[in-house]
Amino acid sequence: MIYLIFGKDRARVTAKTQAIIGALHKKRPEAELFTIDSENMRRDVFEELTQSQGLFENKYIVRVSDVDKDLLEEVLAMCKESENVFLFVEGALDTKTKKLFEVSAEKVWECESGKEITKEVFNTFALTDALLARNRGKAWVLYEEAKRKGVTPEEVHGVLWWQLKTMLLVSKTQSATEAGVKPFVYSKTKKGLVHFAQKEVEGLVQKLLDTYTQSRKGKIELSIGLEQFLLGI
Repeated sequence: MIYLIFGKDRARVTAKTQAIIGALHKKRPEAELFTIDSENMRRDVFEELTQSQGLFENKYIVRVSDVDKDLLEEVLAMCKESENVFLFVEGALDTKTKKLFEVSAEKVWECESGKEITKEVFNTFALTDALLARNRGKAWVLYEEAKRKGVTPEEVHGVLWWQLKTMLLVSKTQSATEAGVKPFVYSKTKKGLVHFAQKEVEGLVQKLLDTYTQSRKGKIELSIGLEQFLLGI
């Protein structure tokens, strides 16, 4: 689970961080608090804390300060799958970095001088998880939630297309290196492929491509086409 607090107003960011950690500790009094910063900003540290659990409390609270941008994509993929809470604390973010966080985070707080903006963010990758699990009911519910939260059909199509292409690559290769994807993504996708035959993956790729093509020709609304696609996985 990922929370993000960021903004130019560092004093407000710090105050909000303390408030959130305090609120989390009220819910989980025995939860251990860990910090990842410049002293221990390593992939293996994230791997350990995303997969481990506390002795007295099942979940950790992990505060991450100014994450290394070279690790960001892989780190977010690991953290969003974890049962532990990862609270990322950042300064001002560029548009690309902000977008990477927003597709993975449960909540986002942006702190500027004199104001604070809270965003309830829909994690579009929850849809890819439902696809990998071949859970059409959950996929449909998540898609309806995505629409309510303002996620465009194009965004949904993009993330589903990425997952299907990854499934196709992984199904035809023997390693993450050969597939050209991150090890975590490869491993997760490989596990999901137990629910699909090779021809079924190829069929879904073609079906999603046809859905997009038909929508571009004006023969179907992309929103409706995606709903039909998800109900047919």
